[in-house]
Amino acid sequence: RAPGGSATMSVVNKPAGAPRKMASTVSAPSSDQSAPKSKEETQAINRAFGLKEILDSEKTYFSSLQRTIWVYKKQLQDIAKTDPNVINDKEIESLFCNIESIFSFSKSLYKDLRRLGTDPNLTVGEIFLRNAPVMRMYSIYINNYDNCNLTLMECRKRSQFNALIEANNQIAGVATDLSAFLILPVQRPPRYEMLLTVVLKNTPEDH
Repeated sequence: RAPGGSATMSVVNKPAGAPRKMASTVSAPSSDQSAPKSKEETQAINRAFGLKEILDSEKTYFSSLQRTIWVYKKQLQDIAKTDPNVINDKEIESLFCNIESIFSFSKSLYKDLRRLGTDPNLTVGEIFLRNAPVMRMYSIYINNYDNCNLTLMECRKRSQFNALIEANNQIAGVATDLSAFLILPVQRPPRYEMLLTVVLKNTPEDH
């Protein structure tokens, strides 16, 4: 679902679901594992885990986008200048679309999320509501994703391209492939919705 879609936004629009505080490094509250937990204690634990996952996963996500840009896109752009038979500028645009804009947004969002807990007037719901218009940039990437896959299939027919990608995999220190990085912006909006739903479900109505 595109990030500007109603389901994701309905999660962050519900006033009762906007959590009030989160430490910059959130951890689940400790408790005696042998003692039975009340409903309120269980909700507090689940909510803390949900908030922590939003923060931690955003850091991992924008770090992966940064790696995609610097290890793959920038290297391919350099190759296109000297040998367009390996890959050309139009194919690079098709592969990566607006990934650099998405990276900049993710990095900014992470900084906002880290402010939770230090600014008592800031909530996770308010952060996502404020960024909802900007998140529509995901629609551009998602709508281009089929074209991205077709372009990648065509490039894969060239031995020089495959050798270059394999070399860049080594530079990135990953056992995965470029395609695993290119799908990340497609997967992220549903992830936001899932995590915000967890937080909302475990937030008291009077919070």
